[in-house]
Amino acid sequence: MDLAGAVAMVTGGADGLGAALCRRLAAEGAAGVVVADTDREGAERVAAEVGGLAVAADVSSEDAIAGLVRQSEDRFGRIDVVFSNAGIHRGAHPFAADETFDQLWRVHIMSIVYLARHTLRGMLARGRGGFVVTASTDGITTSTGDMAYAITKHGQVAAAEWLSMVYGTRGIEVSCFCPGWMWTGMTRPYRGRQDVPVSIQMAMSRAVSADDAASILVEGVKNGQFLITTAGDTARDFRHKARDFDGWIAQLQTWHDTVQPEVGPER
Repeated sequence: MDLAGAVAMVTGGADGLGAALCRRLAAEGAAGVVVADTDREGAERVAAEVGGLAVAADVSSEDAIAGLVRQSEDRFGRIDVVFSNAGIHRGAHPFAADETFDQLWRVHIMSIVYLARHTLRGMLARGRGGFVVTASTDGITTSTGDMAYAITKHGQVAAAEWLSMVYGTRGIEVSCFCPGWMWTGMTRPYRGRQDVPVSIQMAMSRAVSADDAASILVEGVKNGQFLITTAGDTARDFRHKARDFDGWIAQLQTWHDTVQPEVGPER
């Protein structure tokens, strides 16, 4: 997909990968960048940097997304590519509150539904467009510490796959970004700490910056890739899982019992 001259919308654009992505899109020559986030001030800062439009929006709400799309189209006339990037993490397990699961479901899954519902008709009418979902390596392997995150990140991959299947031959280019650990607002509190679990230490050892992740994502989108990752070990793990699912589960069980036995409290 050619991003030069495109109008791009980025949710979760006020910080981390989203902010880096907005800057990279502007550098690619995007005709307009919409910076959407619940953090209005952060969105305004990034929009001022890139000459874009800042919109305060909670992507878990369809009304908010409908308003986001209206404001974007009022400013730029169209939306050519959506980067569904907003995400949260809550450390959920089976005994966590229902509200926690519902919150991740709405932010990670329903936001994709709402964004597609309110942008695809325009793209289809023009015969071209793009839809990019930021999932996680946890969406094709799993999260070792958060049940709700694992469920909804897998769901994001499935949603992107479905959109590509249905709309890919109708001019809509779909990509799914499955990065490993990135240095963002979500992960920044762990930086430099020595008292973190072994699993997090291992993830941090392979971390990339938000700027590097944004570059990898944009290059993948420009090249028409569906699955885009930040490290080769993600694809390796995916192949391992596909070849021997029982072995994969056994490996995860050993990982849990050795490295994270505290995950999954009994009450």
